[in-house]
Amino acid sequence: PHCESAHGNVDVVNAIRGSCNIFFYEAAYYMGIDTLDEYAARLGLGVPTGIELPENIGQVASPEVKAASPAYADDPQWRPGDVIQAGIGQQSTLLSPLQLANYTATLGNNGKRMEVTVLKSVKSYTFDETVYEHEPKVVDEVDAPEAFQTVREGMVAASRTGTGGEGADGRAGRRAGDHPARLPAGRAKGRGRIPDRDGQGQEGGRIRAPDDLAGRDENPDGRYSGYDRGAVFAA
Repeated sequence: PHCESAHGNVDVVNAIRGSCNIFFYEAAYYMGIDTLDEYAARLGLGVPTGIELPENIGQVASPEVKAASPAYADDPQWRPGDVIQAGIGQQSTLLSPLQLANYTATLGNNGKRMEVTVLKSVKSYTFDETVYEHEPKVVDEVDAPEAFQTVREGMVAASRTGTGGEGADGRAGRRAGDHPARLPAGRAKGRGRIPDRDGQGQEGGRIRAPDDLAGRDENPDGRYSGYDRGAVFAA
């Protein structure tokens, strides 16, 4: 697509890098809202994450959502301009931070969406027996490795030299070892305190994503290589 504003002819990588609304307007227009919503749901947007806690699952823009929304009571009809706005995550789209984190993990995991959990295992009262051990669960998988690789290249470009890095405001970008869909191995991943029988608490284990959610660097030419396996942000 050709951006009439600032970017000229632009491809996927540079559209993500420069946050080019025009590119995504056009992509959404030709894709249509049904296809847009189908893949949004498959990638975890506007659907339950599976976490063991109450959550607000939000919504992704659609003709049905618009018609039912009080915000559009004066104009409930779905119009061509609505799908354009939906293409950049606007219109009536509302998402939770957890959904966005798991969505980013799914992009980093080549389209494999995992069920979100905060529970690794359950121990007996005396801590000498494992009553329950959580097994990672694949909820959905979109088979499009080349597409996900292209999106990841755009995310890296945005974080280093685009709107998320050394953009127009001149701020320094991410360091060379950072990737927007992962935490390199060795980073602090948080620790918790587990109450013991005296109520004083003891130090919990590191919070880390299972191997199925660990980041992978699969760029064949090695431009972004050099990472160890690590936990993704959705951990």
